[in-house]
Amino acid sequence: MRWPHGIRTVCQQVRDHVTERVTTFTGLPVTAVDITVAALSDVSTPTGPRVV
Repeated sequence: MRWPHGIRTVCQQVRDHVTERVTTFTGLPVTAVDITVAALSDVSTPTGPRVV
């Protein structure tokens, strides 16, 4: 996730989207979606392929 983004806002948007899609695909209710932000990068950080 690139900083400065509202982390809570972005996570809630992702949570809502995943909940909707899983419910649409499976017909099952979703009770929780856990999100972990593994890293934040500054907007000045160059983007490119991630090498692991």
